[in-house]
Amino acid sequence: MGRHLYPLGELDHGRFFLGIDEVGVIYLVETWVASFGPMPHAMENLVLGVAPRRIDGGYEPAGQPS
Repeated sequence: MGRHLYPLGELDHGRFFLGIDEVGVIYLVETWVASFGPMPHAMENLVLGVAPRRIDGGYEPAGQPS
């Protein structure tokens, strides 16, 4: 993925883990990775129950070059 992830918390009683990268993008981590987007919109997506966008190998968050 090309990003450093730092632990942020868990979701669904530990089924998923949440991480944040160095530019403020929040990720859901399981055996795959998905993005809630950059802060502060990521927090809004989490609170409203918006599904994260699943990431494939070539993903780069919009406006965030690797």
